Amino acid sequence: MGKIKIQFLLGKLNPGGAERQLIALLEGLDKERFLPLVITYYQGGSWESKVKNISGVKYESLRLKGRVDIIRLLAGLSRISRTFKPHILFGLMGDACTVSLFVGRLFKNCKVIWGLRASNMDFTRYSKVSGIAYKLNALLSSRADLVISNSWVGKKYHISKGYCKNKITVVPNGIDTKIFQPAPEAGKRLCKNLGIPSGMPVIGRIGRIDPMKDYKTFFKACSLVSKKVPQVHFIIAGDGPPLFIEELKALNKKLGISNRVFWLGQQEDIVSVYNACTVTCSSSSFGEGFPNAVAESLSCEVLCAATDVGDTSIIIGRHGGLVVPPKNSEALAQAMLKLLFLPKNKRLEMEKSARKHIEKNFGIERMVMAYEKVFSNIVDMAHH
Repeated sequence: MGKIKIQFLLGKLNPGGAERQLIALLEGLDKERFLPLVITYYQGGSWESKVKNISGVKYESLRLKGRVDIIRLLAGLSRISRTFKPHILFGLMGDACTVSLFVGRLFKNCKVIWGLRASNMDFTRYSKVSGIAYKLNALLSSRADLVISNSWVGKKYHISKGYCKNKITVVPNGIDTKIFQPAPEAGKRLCKNLGIPSGMPVIGRIGRIDPMKDYKTFFKACSLVSKKVPQVHFIIAGDGPPLFIEELKALNKKLGISNRVFWLGQQEDIVSVYNACTVTCSSSSFGEGFPNAVAESLSCEVLCAATDVGDTSIIIGRHGGLVVPPKNSEALAQAMLKLLFLPKNKRLEMEKSARKHIEKNFGIERMVMAYEKVFSNIVDMAHH
């Protein structure tokens, strides 16, 4: 048998945790053994060029005009699949899972894998389609060949919502520790460019500005921290709906902290942002499976104060920071303060230990190997 052909399907290649993980997987896959093809519903995502630039990876877009373009979606996908003849159809999240199942079953010996990323989702905050797709996929999950969750908490949650427990396995996200590493000079440069005086404490919140990230609780905690540490500054790196950002800025004004909050928007050089921080924070209240921002921060040797959502406590381990209940601004503020006031030698020891924990348990090579094993095993099963 030649190379194992894997056809990935997702909405659009915009910046996000799932997309970053896909890119890392595509870069790491052994191209002597695997031939990946990435198909998106929509064209023009800002990370499209990243995928096109990975050697040994093919890319196509169905160029849909909107979600109701179902005929074009199924016809385009069937046409590409007939030409490519995939051994594996891999649907990444939501309705891409549903569609990959329908199309995959048209082809003999084609295995269908689903990638699920969230846990304890609150679908009232999102489009109706996402909630319907999630429930429909629970009913159909026994027909997929394999369902991969990126977190242990996610696996438990999906099973509780009716996903077929015999089909779900866990492959945690992988962090590229060669990219996410300590770079104190880069951090100092960013602070200088922002006008933050040297040596001032900086708390960072990195991640898209989305209801699940619970920025309101984060900012309330920030106002409590700034009462105890008046010289503290806050960096926000991530993008989100303009109206929601305006709402958060108004909240900052009300809390009296808007003059010390820096909104950086979507950042390409995210490593400098982590390195500019004394401490980072993850304030999510639901939905997170594997919060990349927590693992990336620890990989850069920056401790994290985080809410106990998804696999956060497993990622933080014994030395990576502090974990508190979600939606509790007092507890989150206390955790940030404790980390800010750590004695220098204790902090250094924890930072080094946190990075080692990420390298050992969540390195990118480990994730790629786990996926390669899954792909090889599932195709072997089809041929025996």
